[in-house]
Amino acid sequence: MLDKKDWKWVKTISKDGQVIEPISQDAFVISLDYESNKFTAKTDCNRFFGAFSVNGKNLAFTNIGSTRMFCKASQERIFIDQLASSNSYVLDSLPETIILISKNGGKLFLKSL
Repeated sequence: MLDKKDWKWVKTISKDGQVIEPISQDAFVISLDYESNKFTAKTDCNRFFGAFSVNGKNLAFTNIGSTRMFCKASQERIFIDQLASSNSYVLDSLPETIILISKNGGKLFLKSL
Protein backbone atom coordinates (compact mmCIF):
# COMPACT_ATOMS: atom_id res chain seq x y z
CA MET A 1 0.00 0.00 0.00
CA LEU A 2 2.92 2.38 0.55
CA ASP A 3 3.44 2.34 -3.22
CA LYS A 4 0.40 4.61 -3.74
CA LYS A 5 1.44 7.91 -5.28
CA ASP A 6 -1.03 10.52 -4.04
CA TRP A 7 -2.15 11.08 -0.45
CA LYS A 8 -4.50 13.65 1.09
CA TRP A 9 -4.19 15.10 4.59
CA VAL A 10 -7.13 13.94 6.71
CA LYS A 11 -6.11 15.09 10.20
CA THR A 12 -3.30 15.60 12.67
CA ILE A 13 -3.32 14.53 16.30
CA SER A 14 -0.77 16.47 18.31
CA LYS A 15 1.24 14.90 21.11
CA ASP A 16 -1.19 16.40 23.64
CA GLY A 17 -4.19 14.85 21.86
CA GLN A 18 -5.46 17.94 20.00
CA VAL A 19 -7.15 16.97 16.71
CA ILE A 20 -6.61 19.33 13.77
CA GLU A 21 -8.43 18.79 10.49
CA PRO A 22 -7.85 20.73 7.28
CA ILE A 23 -10.41 23.47 6.73
CA SER A 24 -10.25 22.82 3.00
CA GLN A 25 -10.51 19.03 2.64
CA ASP A 26 -8.83 18.74 -0.78
CA ALA A 27 -6.19 21.47 -0.43
CA PHE A 28 -3.42 19.31 1.04
CA VAL A 29 -2.06 16.57 -1.21
CA ILE A 30 1.37 14.96 -1.23
CA SER A 31 2.65 12.98 -4.23
CA LEU A 32 5.44 10.45 -3.74
CA ASP A 33 7.76 9.41 -6.57
CA TYR A 34 9.25 6.09 -5.42
CA GLU A 35 11.73 5.85 -8.30
CA SER A 36 13.50 9.12 -7.46
CA ASN A 37 12.57 9.29 -3.74
CA LYS A 38 11.25 12.81 -4.32
CA PHE A 39 7.94 14.29 -3.26
CA THR A 40 5.79 17.26 -4.19
CA ALA A 41 2.95 18.67 -2.14
CA LYS A 42 0.29 21.32 -2.47
CA THR A 43 -1.30 23.08 0.46
CA ASP A 44 -3.94 25.75 0.92
CA CYS A 45 -1.27 28.34 0.02
CA ASN A 46 2.03 27.07 -1.44
CA ARG A 47 3.63 24.15 -3.21
CA PHE A 48 6.35 22.11 -1.52
CA PHE A 49 8.99 19.66 -2.71
CA GLY A 50 11.82 17.59 -1.31
CA ALA A 51 13.15 14.10 -0.77
CA PHE A 52 11.97 11.15 1.28
CA SER A 53 13.44 7.85 2.38
CA VAL A 54 11.85 4.63 3.53
CA ASN A 55 13.73 2.03 5.56
CA GLY A 56 11.50 -0.61 7.11
CA LYS A 57 8.96 1.31 9.22
CA ASN A 58 11.06 4.47 9.13
CA LEU A 59 9.92 7.23 6.78
CA ALA A 60 11.66 10.61 6.69
CA PHE A 61 11.15 13.75 4.62
CA THR A 62 14.21 15.96 4.00
CA ASN A 63 15.43 18.90 1.93
CA ILE A 64 11.97 20.49 2.04
CA GLY A 65 11.56 23.65 -0.02
CA SER A 66 8.57 25.69 -1.11
CA THR A 67 7.14 28.63 -2.94
CA ARG A 68 6.78 31.59 -0.60
CA MET A 69 3.36 33.15 -0.93
CA PHE A 70 1.77 34.57 2.21
CA CYS A 71 -1.76 33.37 2.90
CA LYS A 72 -3.64 34.51 5.96
CA ALA A 73 -5.17 31.66 8.00
CA SER A 74 -3.24 28.98 6.10
CA GLN A 75 -2.82 25.61 7.82
CA GLU A 76 0.27 24.66 5.84
CA ARG A 77 2.69 25.18 8.75
CA ILE A 78 0.84 22.50 10.75
CA PHE A 79 0.99 20.10 7.80
CA ILE A 80 4.61 20.75 6.79
CA ASP A 81 5.98 20.79 10.36
CA GLN A 82 4.38 17.42 11.05
CA LEU A 83 5.66 16.05 7.74
CA ALA A 84 9.19 17.30 8.43
CA SER A 85 9.27 15.82 11.94
CA SER A 86 7.96 12.39 10.90
CA ASN A 87 10.31 9.51 11.39
CA SER A 88 8.11 6.40 11.18
CA TYR A 89 4.78 5.26 9.82
CA VAL A 90 1.95 2.79 10.29
CA LEU A 91 -0.36 1.57 7.54
CA ASP A 92 -4.10 1.21 8.05
CA SER A 93 -5.80 -0.64 5.20
CA LEU A 94 -9.39 0.45 5.91
CA PRO A 95 -9.49 3.02 4.42
CA GLU A 96 -6.03 3.10 2.85
CA THR A 97 -4.25 5.43 5.26
CA ILE A 98 -0.65 6.18 6.21
CA ILE A 99 -0.18 7.43 9.74
CA LEU A 100 3.08 9.37 9.96
CA ILE A 101 4.44 9.46 13.49
CA SER A 102 6.71 12.33 14.49
CA LYS A 103 9.62 12.34 16.87
CA ASN A 104 7.48 14.19 19.44
CA GLY A 105 4.59 11.70 19.24
CA GLY A 106 2.25 13.65 16.95
CA LYS A 107 0.45 11.80 14.14
CA LEU A 108 -0.35 12.92 10.60
CA PHE A 109 -3.08 10.93 8.84
CA LEU A 110 -2.91 10.72 5.02
CA LYS A 111 -5.57 8.94 2.95
CA SER A 112 -4.85 7.40 -0.44
CA LEU A 113 -6.43 9.12 -3.44
